[in-house]
Amino acid sequence: MTTVQESIEAQSLELFPEGQAMLVAVSGGVDSMVLLHSLHHLAEQFNWRLVVAHFNHRLRGNASRADQRLVEKSARQLRLACLTGHWKKDQNLIKKHGLEMAARQARHEFLAEAAKKHGCGIIVTAHHLDDQAETFLWRLMRGAGGKGLGGMSAHDPFPDHPNLTVARPFLQTPKRDLRQFAESEGIQFREDASNEDTDHLRNRIRHQLLPELRRNFHPEIDRAILQSQGLVRADADFVSVAAHK
Repeated sequence: MTTVQESIEAQSLELFPEGQAMLVAVSGGVDSMVLLHSLHHLAEQFNWRLVVAHFNHRLRGNASRADQRLVEKSARQLRLACLTGHWKKDQNLIKKHGLEMAARQARHEFLAEAAKKHGCGIIVTAHHLDDQAETFLWRLMRGAGGKGLGGMSAHDPFPDHPNLTVARPFLQTPKRDLRQFAESEGIQFREDASNEDTDHLRNRIRHQLLPELRRNFHPEIDRAILQSQGLVRADADFVSVAAHK
């Protein structure tokens, strides 16, 4: 099995040019902490300049503060600059878009401003294979079209900031591999208890629907979904280009 480090190294030259300045979005969870350490391991080889960014949503009290402290501590140990931001809840936006969407928009704006401030053309996130499968099923239930069902790609314009790029080197890596890598390498990370709350549809997809599909229908359902997403995304991109001709 290809290791996490081998996987990110194989994609490094395609996603990240040599000498690139990159902003690494780090929440403190296992996915982003593995991303941070994996990129740092390769940074000298490819002459990358890494900047760590952490956005504190302030939704989990002491747990949110502990997440931030871990990210700041890890950045210091790796001798990397670390930027932190805090969410000042806009009640009007929350009423208009809902809590999750309003928080996402605030995080995106923080990351975009941090990247511009530090001359980083790429924002790197730790979205992985499980995220792709969850997103597909979540959007399917909401009646999404081709663009939505196509999911994330490894390299996209950053939302609302086309002069920036978002890169996702773990999209073909399952979460279980990231966790195993963290444990084998002794990488510290934090668990977000809210991810276990099955009152949220996405968490029910993660903890109930996907395990049921893997167990009783297709053990590699995540990769089958990833393949379908690629095909749907290609069709949606073709239609979009044809419509503008």
